[in-house]
Amino acid sequence: MDGQRFLEQHLRELQDPSMPPEKALELLRSPFWSHEAYSKGDNEPVVIFIAYMNFIITKIPKGCVDGIWDDILRKTLMYTITFSHRIHGMGLKYLRLSIWLNKSLSTPSMCPNPYTRLELFRLIRKVQINSDSMNWECLCITFIQTICEIKPHHLYPSGNEDDMLFDITDLSNIISNFDYEEFRYNLSVYFHTQDHNTNVKTVNSKETFISHCIQLVGVFAVRISRNKDSLQQLNELDRCCNFLTSEIDFFIYDFSDVVSRQPFRRFVVETVRDLSAAIINNKHPWTEWTLVNRGDVVRDLRVCTKSCILPRLLLHSQIQGSSSLVSQHALLLTKLWPYSLAKISLEPESDPE
Repeated sequence: MDGQRFLEQHLRELQDPSMPPEKALELLRSPFWSHEAYSKGDNEPVVIFIAYMNFIITKIPKGCVDGIWDDILRKTLMYTITFSHRIHGMGLKYLRLSIWLNKSLSTPSMCPNPYTRLELFRLIRKVQINSDSMNWECLCITFIQTICEIKPHHLYPSGNEDDMLFDITDLSNIISNFDYEEFRYNLSVYFHTQDHNTNVKTVNSKETFISHCIQLVGVFAVRISRNKDSLQQLNELDRCCNFLTSEIDFFIYDFSDVVSRQPFRRFVVETVRDLSAAIINNKHPWTEWTLVNRGDVVRDLRVCTKSCILPRLLLHSQIQGSSSLVSQHALLLTKLWPYSLAKISLEPESDPE
């Protein structure tokens, strides 16, 4: 049986009420069904994605994405990597997806895994859900809770087939849809969360959210190296810088003053280092413009530590490469000096670097 007929047969099987989730997951794990196998196709990734989302929505017990259903959903979401066009043409199935997505993200208990929830937030942009159809008031609370529940460094690339897809574009897109007064109110509320050991703990949502957002920008800067297009890398790095200098400041009053103090300061310094390393390692000739944006981050967030001077970072172990890296970037050093000396001051040895 050829690939096309096999695809058509399986899509019909997904509509069978007796189709067990174990079989659906087994097929998703097979090389034939991997999202890479359809990376060069036309409509096939969209068709498979819609078919599996319809399978999940109609058959998931009690509407809760947990256990094997969480595995099926995460693998289904990997097909969205290849999406480059709208999928509104899928009619009622698209409408059903939109309604389910809104309901699932409005009720965190329907999707207990915060990392899967993040991927569902990404789905709003990726399949271009009409923003007017989303309950942003409820989604705002869910998003704050989700960011507080995750561990940002778990979003580092691991090389696994189901690495996280949520990125700086998704973070910016979601926050831009919130009402800023409502967002600030929700951010001031303490809430209870339950960890994996079933211990209930109280979380300071504002402190945790700000800390995790800062760390996420650093993680996204490190992950950018996965993209082989140097210009796209710069575009994403520009978004990282803009998020720290303008976007988040709109929602968090006096953000630059808040993060200049502990416990945020060390996260800011780490993120600036990661941003700097990613920019220096980029080979595109337009790097200078991104360095200007990076300089705005240093200035606005008052990053005064000398460990963030760019020439020193060039030699820092965070920047991967051999000793030849210095000669490779000899010309770039002439661009670094104007952006490397801003806001340098003497600091106590105990200050985090």
